[in-house]
Amino acid sequence: MTRHPLDITVGKILKPHGIKGYVRVFPTTDHPERFRALNKVRVIQADQSALHLTIDNVVLQANALLIKFAEISTRNQAETLRNARIVIDRSECLPLEKDSYYIFELVGCRVFTTAGEELGTLEEVWEFPANDVYVVRKQGREILIPAVAEFVKLVDIENQRIEIEPVDGLIPE
Repeated sequence: MTRHPLDITVGKILKPHGIKGYVRVFPTTDHPERFRALNKVRVIQADQSALHLTIDNVVLQANALLIKFAEISTRNQAETLRNARIVIDRSECLPLEKDSYYIFELVGCRVFTTAGEELGTLEEVWEFPANDVYVVRKQGREILIPAVAEFVKLVDIENQRIEIEPVDGLIPE
């Protein structure tokens, strides 16, 4: 099974927990509590096969989650899920505030200056406490752009286009 373009990874199964089929999950979402609202999820295993599982119980912990799937009742069954991804459909993503975007929506956008010069493609977003940083690359050149309104003037997800207003020193020569 190939990755569907609307599959959004919300967690990675780390290992089994206990003997009753629970798994320890590293959440890849900013809102781990969202798992409590989910009923059915797809679990994509290393061989890319997909399982459709029902969430029976979620225990929130400091650095991880414990999830019990209705279909998994033993530690041995839970072991088969090690390193699998938990995915949801794009339509199940939580709504965002105005002018907020999911990272997966930004990655792949072409980045331009407001004057029309193409800088490259946004390939990564680094998350920091103060603000995110967009990593834009083109032909071996890397530009780091703080994701703040002072620099980012337009984000057009539909057309995969971001425009920035560069200041002196932002774009390497």
